[in-house]
Amino acid sequence: MKKRVLIVDDDASVRESAGKVLRAENYEVVTAADGETALERFEAGGIDLLLLDLGLPIKHGWDVFERITNENPLVPIIVITGQTNQYPVAVAAGVGALMEKPLDVSQLLKTIQELLAEPAEMRLHRLCGYLNDVPHSPAESTKLLKTLRAGQAAQSRVRPGPADQPVEKNPENSQKPVRIILADHHALVRAGVRALLEKLPGVEVVCETSEGREVLNLVKRYRPNVVFMALALPGLNGLDTTTRIAREFTGIRVIILSMQCNEEYCWQALKAGAAGYLLKKTSAAELATALERVLHGEIYVCRDISTRISSDFSGLGTAIRESPFKQLTGRQREVLQLIAEGQNTKQIGEILKVSPKTVEYHRTKLMDCLNLHDIPGLVRYALRVGMVPEEMLVTP
Repeated sequence: MKKRVLIVDDDASVRESAGKVLRAENYEVVTAADGETALERFEAGGIDLLLLDLGLPIKHGWDVFERITNENPLVPIIVITGQTNQYPVAVAAGVGALMEKPLDVSQLLKTIQELLAEPAEMRLHRLCGYLNDVPHSPAESTKLLKTLRAGQAAQSRVRPGPADQPVEKNPENSQKPVRIILADHHALVRAGVRALLEKLPGVEVVCETSEGREVLNLVKRYRPNVVFMALALPGLNGLDTTTRIAREFTGIRVIILSMQCNEEYCWQALKAGAAGYLLKKTSAAELATALERVLHGEIYVCRDISTRISSDFSGLGTAIRESPFKQLTGRQREVLQLIAEGQNTKQIGEILKVSPKTVEYHRTKLMDCLNLHDIPGLVRYALRVGMVPEEMLVTP
């Protein structure tokens, strides 16, 4: 049976050219020139994939995206746009791919084939920003997606840098201090960031920690507005800690502070639920700007990365979807990190509150997934993907 693609763009030439290419590849094509018509065509049923422009009349592309994914999160959507700064919000919203105009025909066809072949579970992972325990029924998936979206990045608009861009004050947050938790395994880094933040009016650093699991305890206790957190944290790395915060706490924003000026690390952080990604070398001005943007419900990506990653969205997304690390469950990542930190089976079981046999099971599964069959190999892999600080790695 032919796959049915809905092309939504107010530019007739885009609809015609993309439609011609897809029909030649045996796809059935439906078109719409505005957001309202797009929703009508989608609700008529039978759509397998969307090509969605953002700058639509009547109803904006992001509004169409949200409405469609709330109703049926399993239908993949490719955003097509001439706005290169839409990359970070596209990541946070969970789009299947973002392609810039003019469209590359071969890349378009390849991306469509990949998304149509993608397992439904992976689409839910991407949309929900939720990497573990994916619900099994479409009703549960839709309910979860709506819950996670409330006040989150899917409704945000990205305005990356520069740091000296004027920021409108947030009246909601001006009456009481913005409460912040710092998490980094280096005391000097925490002290430096704290000093910068405490110079900002209306900002209070309520506590700090060097350990990932402790972040969760502190968040539960202090209920901060924002958590500034490193990626490489002992106990539980920054990505998994961010995922847990996004899943378990409402309205708490996470800004990642990283040494890695790397598109893949940024992508993973945003998908885990982070609202911002900054380099540790960032200026005081950009730190302040990022905090303001995040408190306004926006996504902020440091300029060093935001100016580079938009052009590589589709290729990067494909690479990450296919990476072995992306296929690991949250528990497998926890076990991998604890092994790299030198914990034995009994100690890992005590930390995770599971039996040694359960630990061994997860270790076997992650070895199979990574095609690694000894502890030194796991340790080297953990270092390569930045799961733990290098100085904490066990010597194989």
